[in-house]
Amino acid sequence: MNKPFNTLVIILLPLLFSFCGNSKIKNLQSPPFKVVNAVYSYWVGGQPGVKGIKIKIAIDNPSIKLDSVYFRGNALELQKDMTSQLPTFIGTYIFPYKPPVDLIMSDNSVQEYGNKPHPISSKKQRNLKKNEALISYKYNQKRVYFKINELTEEIESTFKN
Repeated sequence: MNKPFNTLVIILLPLLFSFCGNSKIKNLQSPPFKVVNAVYSYWVGGQPGVKGIKIKIAIDNPSIKLDSVYFRGNALELQKDMTSQLPTFIGTYIFPYKPPVDLIMSDNSVQEYGNKPHPISSKKQRNLKKNEALISYKYNQKRVYFKINELTEEIESTFKN
C-alpha cells in the first residue's frame, strides 16, 4: 500500500513545483512594451449569420510579437499588421453560425416535448471584465501574459467618403 502512495508523491511533487516558477513569469509587473492603442470592433458580413469581432493592439516595442488574446470569452490568434508604422497586431474572431430554431409553443406542455434547451457555455471564464483582455506573448523564451484593462470600441463605418 505504501508503494502506490510513494509513486504518486514522486510524480506529483515535481509537477507542483513546476507551477511555482511559472507564476512569477505570468505576473510580470512591467512588460517590455507599452500599449499605444487597443481597440475592438464588431463586423457583419454579407451572408446571414456571418459576423464577428476584430481586435487591434498597437505597442511601442518592435522586438515583441504578441501571439494571442483572450477577450469576452473568445481566444483570438494575433497576426502582425504589415501596413502600420507601429507594431500592430490584429485578431479576428468569426462567431459560429447558429441557424434559427423552430420552437413549438403551446398551452399543452406535451406538444412542447421536442423542444431542445439552449446549450450552456462550457468556456472557461478568466474573471475578466467586459472591456478587459488577456494578451499572450513570449519573452526570454517563456510564455508571459499581460492584462489590458480597457479596450475601447471602435465603430467602423462601411461608407467612407
